[in-house]
Amino acid sequence: MFSQNRMTSGLTIKVDRLSRVELFTYPLIICIHAYALVVFGATYWIDSRDYISLAAAMSSPGGLQLFYQTTGQWIFSHLGPGVPGAWLLLSELPVSWQWPALAIFQHMVAAGALIFAFRTVYRLWPSPVHMIFVLLLLLLPAYQAFHNSLLTESCTSSLVLIGFSCCLRIARGSRSISGCVVGALIVIVCVTQVRSYWGAIVALMLLYALVSRTFLISRWMIVLFAVSASSALAFPTYRYLQDGQFFLPTGGINLLISASQANPHPSSTVNALLKVAGFPDTLTHSGITMSDALLIAEKWRAEGRPNSEINEKAEELASALRSDGASVQLNRLLYAMASIGAILPSAVVPQTHEVFPGYSPRNFLDHLYGYYRWQSWASSEDYRSTFGRFFGPQAASDAAIFPFAVLSNAKIYAAFNPYISTFGVALRDPINIGVVPPDLWLLLALLAAAFLTIQAKEVTILLVCSLATAFAVAYAFPVGNPRYSVPLLPLYFFVTSIGAAHLIARLRLSRVHQKKAAKISSHIN
Repeated sequence: MFSQNRMTSGLTIKVDRLSRVELFTYPLIICIHAYALVVFGATYWIDSRDYISLAAAMSSPGGLQLFYQTTGQWIFSHLGPGVPGAWLLLSELPVSWQWPALAIFQHMVAAGALIFAFRTVYRLWPSPVHMIFVLLLLLLPAYQAFHNSLLTESCTSSLVLIGFSCCLRIARGSRSISGCVVGALIVIVCVTQVRSYWGAIVALMLLYALVSRTFLISRWMIVLFAVSASSALAFPTYRYLQDGQFFLPTGGINLLISASQANPHPSSTVNALLKVAGFPDTLTHSGITMSDALLIAEKWRAEGRPNSEINEKAEELASALRSDGASVQLNRLLYAMASIGAILPSAVVPQTHEVFPGYSPRNFLDHLYGYYRWQSWASSEDYRSTFGRFFGPQAASDAAIFPFAVLSNAKIYAAFNPYISTFGVALRDPINIGVVPPDLWLLLALLAAAFLTIQAKEVTILLVCSLATAFAVAYAFPVGNPRYSVPLLPLYFFVTSIGAAHLIARLRLSRVHQKKAAKISSHIN
């Protein structure tokens, strides 16, 4: 159990006040989540179709073999079974209940994770300032919107916050270490099935927490590696048992597309490689699109190459594209920064530089910011008409190239369309916090982490474990999308909150010392 009268750098509070703050905060968390469920309505992105398609493949005889026969292995090998599995359960309900059940479940998990994290931080460093930052997070559209969608962001952000809290309890000396380790291990298993690299991130945080408690050589370390490995191999093994194909998540032709976007003007050497691979010259000047990549993959398949060799060939070309000079590395750096929530660095890049095919740095910044606002449901655009373009009957021709996608569009349209919100932006973003670029939350967290380096280094190291790994993944891929920073947002707010609590405590302590010094000086005089 945590000490309820713990003192850290002047942070101390009485039990009765602690209970009052907690009793006020927990219902507040639940109420605002319930409010967000209603005012945001059904939220979406085109990726939802892919999860339902995989769910359809998992539930039909020979479905996985059909799904991964061509495009599935080229494009969707990274998809985990977590979200598709959740949809299979939802499919047992009447259609009109499917979206409400999804949103209620995700908000319940998110509220539970937030309460657990608040309890952890508040018991370690008691201060009412934590309640302020929790309130700001609850009112942030980028945090709330994804709890209403069939995507990975909601469950990932909730699970990562639970894992962070468990690791923080371990590193700060919780006596109930077994329960915290088991909790973190469960998070690793679950989040790996939702978004695989976040399983590795939580495992890294748990590794640090155990080492900090001198458990480097212990049964817990063996269990950690065993659980991490089995979590990563679980779905590939299941696929192998179903259709005889064993493969791990790869970039495939997605990697080729993203590398081409980071390199709008390939060198003559890389152009020669692309030409030998079968790409016409016209493609290399505008970037390789999904249709371009699918055409070349079909060409390679017609030549008799198996899927694994097609993916390897695509990744070889991607490697050449993404290592093609300093300008490409700059673009990869900007992409990776955007994926952890830093979109403003594009503003300082010379406007003559092409960050993305056809995009100047300013255009790229405007695109990222608009995308961040849109996916936060903080935009004034018509979400209902966009939903129709994504999943309505008019989208059938675009979806037809992917296995099970036409059926998936119909399922999403039927389940989500009645619940697309018609509420105004003012209700979804009542304090206009959604207009603030995500850079601010990252900057505050970094400043707080630097401030906490000595007083609470565990917080700093756990943030670095998650932030550095997420950055490295985005740089390696490369992909630039502020949506990928959503699982980091709760960590940013809690780290900032802890830093603010320490700063306030230090200022109070300094004021006390000044008053004592003034009294002593007056007595002497």
